[in-house]
Amino acid sequence: MRVPVSDAEHGPRFWVGLAVGVAVMGWGLWLFLDATPRFAGRRSFVLWLVGADVLHDLVFAPLVAVAAWLLARAVPDRWWAPVHAGLVISGVVVLLALLPLAGTADPVGNPTIQPLDYRTATLTALALVWAGVGTWALVGRLRQRSSS
Repeated sequence: MRVPVSDAEHGPRFWVGLAVGVAVMGWGLWLFLDATPRFAGRRSFVLWLVGADVLHDLVFAPLVAVAAWLLARAVPDRWWAPVHAGLVISGVVVLLALLPLAGTADPVGNPTIQPLDYRTATLTALALVWAGVGTWALVGRLRQRSSS
């Protein structure tokens, strides 16, 4: 059975986007092959990429879904939007901080590589995010009281 497709779905923007996307993917593949001349390096990267995808789909995504489901039942409705935003922003902050926190760079030849205290910086950023969440929730609560 063939699904009918309207012309609007596959207009000029679609084809231009497809052409640009294929060109960018081709360029990325070329750069990857150029940067990893040995088969072992290519194989290692592909295994890491597939492993990361499987780990995300089978472990992280279900854990996040269960945590969100539990939090949605535990957090009052008026607090849900600030808490949700705080969790999303905190997740992004932690993801951005993972590599510097791991300390995998080798600064022996270049002391400017990871010169900061990333643990303190990450905790400060998270504290600011949650201070913002608390402020948002408090302002919402005060507005609710003043309107009633």
